[in-house]
Amino acid sequence: MALSFIFDSTQLGQAGLAVTAFAAVLTLMQDNARTRRIVRNERRRREDDDELSKRR
Repeated sequence: MALSFIFDSTQLGQAGLAVTAFAAVLTLMQDNARTRRIVRNERRRREDDDELSKRR
């Protein structure tokens, strides 16, 4: 009886670790996408500013 409880709790612990690792990977992917979007928007703004300054 005690052995099956230990085994079940070990499986739950492993499942919890897997879920935590998955959540961490998703968070990193979101952060990466957000950073790329910010960099892209900043680059576009800079290019637009350059074009405007050339027209003057």
